[in-house]
Amino acid sequence: CLYNWWVVAAFMHIMPTPNMMFSDLEVQGGQYSRLFNSLDFSASALFLVALRMIGARGRRTEWITMLWYAGFGMSGAVFHYSCAEALSPSCRSAEWHFELPMTHYLHMLSGIGEFATAILVILMARRRNADNPGVWRLINRAQTDLLIFALPLIAATYLLDRWEAVIEPILLVVASSQLLKSLLEPDTAPGEEVGIRDRKSVV
Repeated sequence: CLYNWWVVAAFMHIMPTPNMMFSDLEVQGGQYSRLFNSLDFSASALFLVALRMIGARGRRTEWITMLWYAGFGMSGAVFHYSCAEALSPSCRSAEWHFELPMTHYLHMLSGIGEFATAILVILMARRRNADNPGVWRLINRAQTDLLIFALPLIAATYLLDRWEAVIEPILLVVASSQLLKSLLEPDTAPGEEVGIRDRKSVV
């Protein structure tokens, strides 16, 4: 719930335009920036604690990757956007010309790392569950199908600066599903883990 504060933000009509990312609401000094940053940090910290408590459960590579996910989430809450690039053409121009404070770009890199690690775990889990019929395989397939649909769109919306708040929630939903899946999926039997490399390539 803490991680998905964007649901409340979307329906409270506090976003002046759909042509913005939710990070634009976390600009330092903004009306809700302290609240949203606190929610992001708390959610990532709680997830980190939960991961440490439950352990790898036979999926060490995925577990370590999700620890990185939590770390990126916490760093994204520490480093703020310096201005709302979706609302200010001058901010967007300065962003593209690398004229903004380093914290702005660290926030962007944290967000990229956050989604990249979640996507990597989803791909590893799909390969691990490829031969295991059941609900977890169906979840993995749904996640990857959503990613195939959403990733090109989120790239296009960012480059065009249009409808980012409409497409970004798809990635947030996929990431949220992976958070729950990492905590709820049963232990993986020895020998079934799939890492970054294909299991057939491991001697």
